[in-house]
Order: sequence, then structure tokens, then C-alpha cells
Amino acid sequence: PLDHDLVVTLSNNAQVTIKAGDTSAPYEHDAQGDDVYQDAGEISLGINSAEDATGATFENLELGGAASVQVTDTLDEVVAKLTATPSVTEGGEITYTITLTNKDGLPINNHSELYFKLTDGTTVVVAANSTTGSATATAPDNVYVGANQPVVNAIDAVSGADAWKFENLNLDK
Repeated sequence: PLDHDLVVTLSNNAQVTIKAGDTSAPYEHDAQGDDVYQDAGEISLGINSAEDATGATFENLELGGAASVQVTDTLDEVVAKLTATPSVTEGGEITYTITLTNKDGLPINNHSELYFKLTDGTTVVVAANSTTGSATATAPDNVYVGANQPVVNAIDAVSGADAWKFENLNLDK
């Protein structure tokens, strides 16, 4: 054990003080927070320097190698929900809206443009860093009296540079 405090500077420039009489000191490094994005990875820290708090130098101080920790990811679900104008007249405009939600209220606004293709071919764009996007389509029109068949649509696919980024993106069909 040392008779003076030892200040250790880590590779991330954080400093840890090993108190006189001790042989180690804890250091806590925050892992990435819980979020909806894929971000598992490794945290690796080494020692840049170790200096006696009084300024004394060591005759032969050897600094060890880096220590690494594997950080696993949690799977937080994001749901892409499709809604539509509930009722329109023949030839009117149907507005389709995609809304991204997370049951835990985690932020979902760190992505590039996302393109949601619907089964009828309509594409709804959710702008970068947004949680909603809308597109319009024209309702069918015919010459016959009476009600038309209901318009049924669903999310068929999603694309965009960050479509892969979510841990668990479910297309609510």
C-alpha cells in the first residue's frame, strides 16, 4: 500500500484517486442509456498516467493494459402505427398517417427520413428526427349509386438509411 494518494488518469481523461493505504479505487463509467436504438458495444479504458499526489515519482511504475466491458442492449419496441381518414366521399382525399410510439415513452427522434410503403403503393415519409408523417391518396370514384367497398390499407415495408437502427421496429398492420 502507498503512504500517499495516487492520482490515476484514465484513457478517457477521467481521474481516479487511490487513497493512501489502499491498493485500488472504484471507477464507474456510464453505459449508454436505455433507448430504442441498437447500440450494444464495448467500453474499453486504459491508464494514461499515475502520479503521486505529493509529486514524488516512482522508480519503476508499469501501467497495465486496458480493461474492457461488453455492454449488451435491451430490446425496446417501437411501433409504427397507421391511421387513416375515417370517412371520405368518392374521389376525396384519404390522409394516411404513420406515428412512431414507444410504450415506455423513450425518445424516438434520432433517425434519418423513414419511408413507409403501404399495400396500395402510397409512401408515407416520416421526416428525420420526427415521430409522424402523412401522405394523401385519392379515394375510388365510380358512376354507381350506393356505397363503395371500404378502402383497406396496411404498412407493407419500411426503408431509409436508419430503418435498421431501431432495436425492435414493429409495423402495426
